Amino acid sequence: MFCATFYEIIIGQIIWWLALIGLTIGLIIGLIYGNITPIVWDQEYSKVITKLDRTSFLIIIVYILFSISRKYLVRLWIHGPALLAFMFATTAGIMIGRLIVMSLRIQKVLESQGIIKSQKN
Repeated sequence: MFCATFYEIIIGQIIWWLALIGLTIGLIIGLIYGNITPIVWDQEYSKVITKLDRTSFLIIIVYILFSISRKYLVRLWIHGPALLAFMFATTAGIMIGRLIVMSLRIQKVLESQGIIKSQKN
């Protein structure tokens, strides 16, 4: 998605600052979603897992509804090919935000289990 956004900027389908706004909005959503998702160590399988609780299901439903309706909401301000490029940027931001948070949280779980050493030492 990030590469698609970059390509759309290069060919002039979207202005760089509009793509940056979409990326920022997506990054904020991804960071929030990543922080809310619970990550735990499963003793039985000896691996890190994520558990979907009621809050997670609610967030997924809200996210799906937002994903379906966002092109109609954003269409009020952005039109044509720039709309698709903006959606690429937002989706890329969400994916990057979740990746950052999930990586940090998995690292903390592994450190608490003594599987990896803390990098602070």
